[in-house]
Amino acid sequence: MQTVDLKNINHVADYPFQDMPYKEPQLEMVEDSDGCIILSSATPLCELEKSIAHMFKKQASAFPSRVWLAEKTHDGNWRECTYGDFDKQSDMIAQWLLEYGLNDTTPMMILSENSISHGLMIMAAMKARVPVASISAPYSLMDQSLQKLKAVEAILQPKVIFAQCGERYKNALQFLNTQGRILVVEDNPSDELIAISDLSTSQNTEAVAASMDKIDDATIAKYMFTSGSTGTPKCVVQTQQILCAQVAGIKSVLKKPDDKEYAPISLQWMPWSHVSAGNIAYHEAIMKGGAIYIDDGKPIPGLFEKTLDNLRSLSTSVFGSAPLGLSWLATALEKDLELQKMFFAKLEAIAYGGSALPDDVARRLQILAIANTGKRIPIISMYGSTETQGVTGTYWPTDLPGVIGLPMPGIEVKLVPCGQKLEVRAKGPTVLDSYYQQEALTRSFFDEQGYFKLGDAARFADPNDRTKGLVFDGRISEDFKLLSGTWVSNLNIKSNLMEVFGRLIRDTVICGENREFVSAFAWLDKQAVEKVLNSEELSIADLFASPAVKQLLLQHLTEYNNNHPGSSNKVRTLMILSTPPSMGLSEINEKGYINRQRVIDNRAHLVEKIYASDDLSGVIFEPVN
Repeated sequence: MQTVDLKNINHVADYPFQDMPYKEPQLEMVEDSDGCIILSSATPLCELEKSIAHMFKKQASAFPSRVWLAEKTHDGNWRECTYGDFDKQSDMIAQWLLEYGLNDTTPMMILSENSISHGLMIMAAMKARVPVASISAPYSLMDQSLQKLKAVEAILQPKVIFAQCGERYKNALQFLNTQGRILVVEDNPSDELIAISDLSTSQNTEAVAASMDKIDDATIAKYMFTSGSTGTPKCVVQTQQILCAQVAGIKSVLKKPDDKEYAPISLQWMPWSHVSAGNIAYHEAIMKGGAIYIDDGKPIPGLFEKTLDNLRSLSTSVFGSAPLGLSWLATALEKDLELQKMFFAKLEAIAYGGSALPDDVARRLQILAIANTGKRIPIISMYGSTETQGVTGTYWPTDLPGVIGLPMPGIEVKLVPCGQKLEVRAKGPTVLDSYYQQEALTRSFFDEQGYFKLGDAARFADPNDRTKGLVFDGRISEDFKLLSGTWVSNLNIKSNLMEVFGRLIRDTVICGENREFVSAFAWLDKQAVEKVLNSEELSIADLFASPAVKQLLLQHLTEYNNNHPGSSNKVRTLMILSTPPSMGLSEINEKGYINRQRVIDNRAHLVEKIYASDDLSGVIFEPVN
């Protein structure tokens, strides 16, 4: 039942935040003579677990009947796997791996979306001390050339390849060199493909316990690949110490780190081939004895409806998504009182990442939270990379937009002056020791004091009170100069443009490097435009031909430019694209984040069209074939 009428919520800040299970942040700060600022947490890092496998086995012993993982079946129901069952099954698979002679020199490669079987293979590999690598699904399913998959295979040289669905990954398996390799699938086994069910039959798992006894800090747990947005994906070596230090950092800021009654539930769509889901969220759930329900939806058109259906049947403790997904969620919640009740019933926080959350979306979510609970909901974020895990986190309630937090316990963050920005570098036990077989490349990413250079910029949310946290300030490499030599902040323009256009555009890409002026590509939110114009459903061709649509967008662009008149901020031309960003062409990744440079490179003919004539200004539309 709503506790507050939506119409009466005028000042969101008048309402208190819900309590969070975390301590208040404690910041230590040192500024040197070169202008570098070193930040760290005054909260000490707690003792590390011996390994992720040991941590899971401890939780399985304590909570054998608790749900650990759940996935949707073909009939739309949840299939749940408990901690106890998962532990036993992964023990049996680990036994099979050991009996087959696998070890730390025979990696396992996983071609699979998130699933219980995928999780079992990861845990079994860890118990058997077999390095495991979950590979981004689009490398197999969206990239017609399969070149990134081939590059990953060449680096790994895996002994075992697990494909969730043999038929779905058929082309990838046929493309790879499978000679002398073990191929495992969940369904449709054959003479060449072993069924995962055949691996989990051994009842004698004594060798598994002996294997786990040999795990130490240096034991390689995973090989995780970077996104490859700028070339061939780099292979990051992740030891058990790195993974356990990440867990310890989160545990160190909990008010009740050993609360046996606390069992959070999350609905997660983000792929386990990425560090935020596959390491941070996954291992945090184990540490808390919580459950992960695997979302078969995603924050992309046509699939987000599945996420909403899942939220109608499941009350989560934390819900995370890309900012675009949270915008769609707010729209759905505003229309559906029953969905509101279910969504806010147990919710402790909303999490986002990858790009800044627009103020409008945050406000709408807070109004809904207040209407259903009488309090604001903490909207939190964590920042890091494949090479560093999560180095900063927002684990306290904040009203400030885009805050990525403060250093987690055990981590030092160095902010280095770089032009008008502060470059982010990090040091600590979660930071990689090396890229796999690329020592020279590894060294190039560290400075003389041993800090890893992430390539990003950050600024203080409140320069007068640095305890309020850092704000992501863009990729250093994505800022560019106009032909005049004037610097352009890509992130600032994008954020401000999105703020003015609100729900009318889904995303935008800023152009103009070595050009006379700034321009932008944008994708319309078709339904939002139709709603504002009070129009029936229109085709893309009709939208692009409509004078009313052009006038609506031109009004917003004029408003933006009136507020940002300088040459480094003004957007002279906004081109509306008819074709969505392509995952197969690496224009958008699995997490829903746009690869700016790939969009520009792949649409170079449209960039040239914009800059070839002085007449192209205001709002224009990509030609529709």
